[in-house]
Amino acid sequence: MSNLTKALILIVAILAIGVGLVVWKKKVGGHSTASFNSISREEIEMLLADVSKTNPMILKKLAEDPEMKKQQIENLKQLLAFASQAQRDGLANTPTNIQEMDNVRSEIIAVNYDREINKDKGPMPAFGFITEDQVKAYWAEDEQPKSGPSFMERIGLGGERESRTHQVEFDDFLNAKIEILKAGNPEMKDREISEEEKTQARDIFAKIRIYKAEYNTKLAAGELAKDFIARTDLQVKLQQAQFLARLFSEKATEKTKVTDEEIDAYIKSHPELDPAAKKRPHRAYSTGQKQVRILPSLPTNFHRILATRGLTAKARADCIKTCQRAAWSLLLKRLHSL
Repeated sequence: MSNLTKALILIVAILAIGVGLVVWKKKVGGHSTASFNSISREEIEMLLADVSKTNPMILKKLAEDPEMKKQQIENLKQLLAFASQAQRDGLANTPTNIQEMDNVRSEIIAVNYDREINKDKGPMPAFGFITEDQVKAYWAEDEQPKSGPSFMERIGLGGERESRTHQVEFDDFLNAKIEILKAGNPEMKDREISEEEKTQARDIFAKIRIYKAEYNTKLAAGELAKDFIARTDLQVKLQQAQFLARLFSEKATEKTKVTDEEIDAYIKSHPELDPAAKKRPHRAYSTGQKQVRILPSLPTNFHRILATRGLTAKARADCIKTCQRAAWSLLLKRLHSL
């Protein structure tokens, strides 16, 4: 067997393995998503090193206060746990949230890359070294014919390829930002974005994508330091986790929200709390040594009522506390009106 034949066989074998991996990923792995199931010791040390650059005293405080260190780690674990639960609940799978997760990654990469390549050039606003000509060239790419897929892409071994135009990418970016902003702030519900604001957002978007493209090119070429890549990936992970944790928190809050109707219904089913019963309520009184106050309690079967809603023990406890506070607030208002 000639050397040429051996070489051809080797190439075919490599390509077959590569295609097999792609097929396996599509059938078994599905679309790739970030994992928030754990954080390594190296990641924690990296995070502390970054924080200490802006706040040198933090390491000293953590060393002197083990309880504070333990609490910070617990907070970090809780953040990642909430993010993981949000993924399991499908909160990351809506078009808007998929887009925002991509936005977060792009923004963190661009900001970190900007700082890394321009760190010795003196003070400048974020993306200040990107010229207007670069921005114009970025948008002009929409007018150029799209190049066909490379050989590696055709056989399924290439990286993820963006099929949208830059304008469509920007529209998706802006729509996601506006939808999330309005969802988190009712006052923004009917507000329309101005043309000036849209122009500013378009300029920032272009600069983010320019630096992200440069980052990916250098990453593929092995031209970026490993510790810089690791720090960037960690910041992306934590920022995405924060976004997902907020989604989970909002969903949990919605489940445990108590309405005025539920409070009224509860009071109606417990005449001892209703001022209409013409019974003089117990008020705070002084014994000369200490003040005594009688608080209402919820019946034991209320726990079972909440359990039928599928809430966790902690969620049920929070709901009960909320209902107690709200019921007392409403009751005191009625009592003072007598």
